[in-house]
Amino acid sequence: MEDISGIMRQRYAFGPDFATSRVSQKNNRTMKNTGIVIASLVGGMILGSALTMLLTPQSGPELRRQIKDFVDEEINRAKQKAAKAQEKVQEKMQEEIDELRAKSAK
Repeated sequence: MEDISGIMRQRYAFGPDFATSRVSQKNNRTMKNTGIVIASLVGGMILGSALTMLLTPQSGPELRRQIKDFVDEEINRAKQKAAKAQEKVQEKMQEEIDELRAKSAK
């Protein structure tokens, strides 16, 4: 007759690795839950700030002006970043062209 504990270990996967696998499964669930909580908090802050802007007691034209100013500032920032990126790409391309010319001249 086989040892009962051996049968139990085979059937239910008890053993030294059982506890560590259970802990790692719990840690994975905890990390997923933490990510969900953080995403929910950030989403709530964005939603709250948008609602605050829309529900504050300001006149319609004043609120529209503030929204327009905000959008204009963000568009200008995006344009500046795009211009910087374009400059870097052009500089890198010029460096590569110069290197190729130098290699072909040899």
